[in-house]
Parts: sequence; structure tokens; C-alpha cells
Amino acid sequence: MKLRLRLLLTTVAVAMPIAVALAWLGRALEERAWVDARVQFVIEAMQQGDRTACEADPVTFSSGRAAHEPPGDCAVGPPPAPPGSPPEGGRRAPPPPRRYVYRSDGTSRDPDAPRLDAEQVRGLRPGTGLILPGGLSAEPHHQPLLVRMPWDDGPCALVLVGHPTPPAFEGGHLFGPPVYVWLIILGSFVAGLLLAAEPVVRRVRRLTREVRGTALARLPAQLSTQGRDEIAELSRTFEEAGRELRAHLSALEQRETALREFVENTSHDVAIPLTVLQGELSSVMERLRAGEPVDGARVAAAMAETNYIASLLRNLSAAARIEAGQPGLQLEDLDLREVLGRVMGRHQSIARQAGVALEHALPPEPVPVRGDLTALEQAVGNVVYNAIRHNRRDGHVAVVLEHGPRGHFVLRVVDDGPGLGAEELEQLRTDLANGNQARRRGPSGHGLGLRITQELARLHGWALGLAPSAHGGLEVVLTGPCAAPPAPGR
Repeated sequence: MKLRLRLLLTTVAVAMPIAVALAWLGRALEERAWVDARVQFVIEAMQQGDRTACEADPVTFSSGRAAHEPPGDCAVGPPPAPPGSPPEGGRRAPPPPRRYVYRSDGTSRDPDAPRLDAEQVRGLRPGTGLILPGGLSAEPHHQPLLVRMPWDDGPCALVLVGHPTPPAFEGGHLFGPPVYVWLIILGSFVAGLLLAAEPVVRRVRRLTREVRGTALARLPAQLSTQGRDEIAELSRTFEEAGRELRAHLSALEQRETALREFVENTSHDVAIPLTVLQGELSSVMERLRAGEPVDGARVAAAMAETNYIASLLRNLSAAARIEAGQPGLQLEDLDLREVLGRVMGRHQSIARQAGVALEHALPPEPVPVRGDLTALEQAVGNVVYNAIRHNRRDGHVAVVLEHGPRGHFVLRVVDDGPGLGAEELEQLRTDLANGNQARRRGPSGHGLGLRITQELARLHGWALGLAPSAHGGLEVVLTGPCAAPPAPGR
């Protein structure tokens, strides 16, 4: 529903009951004022001489006119015709309304007097009147009005007279002006409201066009925010929401681009070892069919490729969880020496197949840390695996854990392999600093594993550093805070 029509219907729905209520209240007040004036007139007439005639002969008093009808609008029926003049229209004029007098208990000496309700008589205070249901005369516009005199008792304590309907009611008017005047007032009010609402409707339409235009063009929101009213506040809210939405969409696009590159690089990383593995297994199969002995070097190469694929898949799973913001860490108190022991045991066989000597040195006292066991094993394992994989045969990898200053630990993984050139090392640091997950095979193919290690270390409050090894390879350093040792007895 359009705003103009809604305003119109709402205005009519609210104004009509108010107008009817005011009209009803006005009519009630006017009728009450008319009744009070009539009551006062009857009391004054009785006090000015009618009381004496009434108390002298109540029955005869009841047959006369109703207590000297007041002039003007208060007259009961038309004025009396001059003596000897024919009735208007050739018809006999209606008789004047009767009046009846009662004692204070509602009894009357006139046998023709209507019976009164005792409850109505009892509740009527001196000097007040009450309109009763029914009629008293042939005059169609008269109602019975019961008036209690100021005196307490006597045959004329109560007077029942014909009460004429106010002239305004006879014309069909409710209160004040006629009905069509009320309609004109209501129409003027509605027209004024619609004129006042026109600027509001125009601003809302302009805001709608601007929002739709910026949404279709995917441009930064440029909305009309002048003013201090609710529409200006709504415009500013739309503009802020548009900026936040576009920033969110931009982040999603960047993530989608990174994910696409991630999938492309991952497909390349997985395809190469699978091709090598297929070639090695095919060679082994051919030698087996020919009855020749299996070449151990080829089996070792196949195992190395299998280990690489397994490591790559583990890192891909971790990368997916980290990118989704759901690493799912379960922190607990650990001894970092035990974590390194598990990592060393898992990689000894890989190192033997590659012909690399894997050694480690641990401090005699515990190194307590707070972390997730699986995540820490993967973080340290990535560094150890890279050092083995990118080393030469008959090379060495050393894992050294020691206590550092200010309650920190220092974990070094050092190899004596070919290492990285200065440019390659700087590029690797830049990729890690920028969050680039692109990976390259060969001597510089450390990208994915180190990226996962860096993210897991960051989630634990650790730091990752890269430096050339003094033995010609690469030195990876992990540092972090030690956890408070458990209390005695726990």
C-alpha cells in the first residue's frame, strides 16, 4: 500500500471516531443544558405563585398549562391563537401538554397522574430534574420531565411536565454546525495532512531510487543524508550498511581469488608426486613381471612421494579449517619435550628413507606450554618434514629445544641442505608476512607447510623466524611463552 493511501486511511480511521465522539459529547452537553434550563424555569414558575395554586387544589392545577411556558425557544408548541380565529390549516390545534404534581414519595392526588418509579424518585435531589421514558401529550416532540422542588414535602414536591425537544435536534443537527460542515472540516484536515506528507513521500521515493541505483551499479553508496529527521537517519544507515556490505563482498572476492589460486597450486602439488609415484610403481611392476629383483631405491622414492602426499593432505585440511576461521583448538597443559618426542618418532622412518640423519636435543627439565596437541605436532612436524625433504642425501637435521629468557622457550630446526638463496629467503618471508598461500616445489617449496606452521603458532601466541643456517641450510626458529607449572599435588 502506498504511503499516501496509508496516511489517508489512517487519518480517516482516527478522525471519524473522534468526530463522532465529539458530536455525541456536544449533543449530550447541549441536551443537559436544555434540561437544566427547563428545570430552572419550572422551579422559578412554582416559586413565583404556582405553588400556592397547586397546594390549594392539586387536581385542578394539573389540568392547566405546564407552569407558564417560557417565551421563545422554551415555549411548548405553537403560541395560542387569538380568540375567534380558525385553527391553522382547518385542523384543531393540539392540546397543551399536561402537568402532574406529586408528593415527595411519588404519590399524587390526581387519579390520572402516571405512576412513578420509587427508585427514580428516591434518587432525585432537590432542585434537579430527570427525563422519563414515554410521552405525556399529543405533541410529538415532548418528553416527560420530572422536577423535584427545593422544598421537602407537600402535594407539589414533584412536578411532571412535558419537556420539548431542543430546536437544534429537530433540525437533525448533532452539535453545532450541520453534518456537511463537519465533512468539510474533515476533508480540509485530510487535504492538509496529505500536503504536509508530500515532502516526506518525495524524499522516500528519492531514497529508494538512490539505493536501487547504487545496488545495481555496485558503486559506493552516495545517498541524500541532509537533515536531522528520521529519513535522514535512515539514509545514513543505508549508507553505512552499504559500505559494510561492499567491504564484506570485497573480502569475499579476495578470499575467492585466494581459494582459486589455492586449488590451482594444490592440484599442481598433488599431481606431481602422484605422477612420480605412478612411474615408480610402474617400474616396480614391470620388474616383478619380468622376474627381476625389485630396486630398493625405487621403492624408497615411491615411499617418499607417498609421505609427501600424506603431509600435503594434512596441511590442506588444516589450511581449510584456518581459512574458515574454525581451527577447532582444544587447549591443554603439555610438556613440549613430549610433543617433540612424538614428532621425532614419526619422522625417523621418513628421514631414514631419505638418507638424512635426524637428531634432537632436549633440556632435562620439563618445558610446560598451553596448546592443542594435534596442532602443535603438525606445526613442528611441518618444519621437520621440510628440513628432511629439502635436504640432500647423507644430510643432517637437528631439532634443539632450550629455555629462553623471560620465561620463554626457543625451538630450532636446523639442516645442512642446499638452503635458500638470499632472494628466495626474502620472498618466502614476504609470502608468509602477506598471508600468501602460493606454494612452489623444489628448493623453495616450503610455502604451504610453513604457512600452516605460522598460523598454528600465531593461534598459540608463538612466533616463527627464518634465517640461513650456519651449516649451509635453513634454520627455522619457534619461540613462545612457557605455561605456569602445575601446583604441587595436582
